[in-house]
Amino acid sequence: IGKAMMEASIAAADAGAADALMMIGDPEYYGRFWGFSAEETGGWALPGPVERRRLLARIKRAGGVPAEGRIIPDPAFATGRIAA
Repeated sequence: IGKAMMEASIAAADAGAADALMMIGDPEYYGRFWGFSAEETGGWALPGPVERRRLLARIKRAGGVPAEGRIIPDPAFATGRIAA
């Protein structure tokens, strides 16, 4: 069930032209099936503790995404005011 959910999530992200996906998970598992890795996330900061090797990204954008930055919740998502 979990693998089917990930397949559907990846397909939806790809159909919506998502440039990048981020998650915290097992790099051996998510890398093998869906191409997630921690190679691009070393400079990212999160608001809570995280095992660095488990901060994963799947990046499709040419040139990647910013090498450094802080990952925070999107205020628009929290309020339900997401732009379409």
